[in-house]
Amino acid sequence: MKVIIKLLVCFWFIPAVASAGDMASGDTRYSTDFSNEFKKHQLTKADKDWVESLINAFSYSGKVVHFVRTDLILYKRGEAVAGRIYQSLEYPDLYYIAEGDVLFDLNQGTMTSPGTGGFSMHSPSSKDFIVSLNFQKGVPFSYFSHFNIGYNKVWWWADEVTRI
Repeated sequence: MKVIIKLLVCFWFIPAVASAGDMASGDTRYSTDFSNEFKKHQLTKADKDWVESLINAFSYSGKVVHFVRTDLILYKRGEAVAGRIYQSLEYPDLYYIAEGDVLFDLNQGTMTSPGTGGFSMHSPSSKDFIVSLNFQKGVPFSYFSHFNIGYNKVWWWADEVTRI
């Protein structure tokens, strides 16, 4: 009986100290500074036509979220990597980092794993933009370098995952 009571007490306290979410872990250190000024890709008529054909091919009728390539610099193990940071047109505080597969919400101060929850991404061969269907922000990371609004230099650890 004492064993059962101890187990019940343990299971009662576990939810109080546990938190759901992915871990920002891995053996690769990434960093960037969102406060730097940057340029971004402007969608052309050909880009919009490509998106329209994608939507028609999937018979999709939901919301479409566009991420456009920026010239913000991503640092991977201290070395500069260009062209891997995208900004959402619909949600300007959202940035997708293609190298390492993470999504930053500068308004909320969160970092999420966008691969969780149906983050469907499609990009033309130019990789100048990404189209997301069934967009959801994913699952929050339970550990990362927190950042403050206005000071947006961040770093995190991740695996070398690239979806596009």
